[in-house]
Amino acid sequence: MKPERTQPKGQAVGIKQALRAVRAGLAKEVYYAKDADDQLVLPLLEAAREAGVPIHPVDSMKELGKLFKVQVPSAAAATTR
Repeated sequence: MKPERTQPKGQAVGIKQALRAVRAGLAKEVYYAKDADDQLVLPLLEAAREAGVPIHPVDSMKELGKLFKVQVPSAAAATTR
């Protein structure tokens, strides 16, 4: 049996995970990569604005991955409660 891959407490990395955190009211801040596809990031940014969650741009997907200590580039992430 493979061990489950889990993210560290306090963060949701990836557009889908960050969007889930925002919709669940768990997101404290949202980060998105400026070089990410706008069509993919836009629903997350709209949900964050509606929920009043602060949004922070990051220069690149690679930099965002490093910021959240994951080994792959990431289009978006959120810090969570």
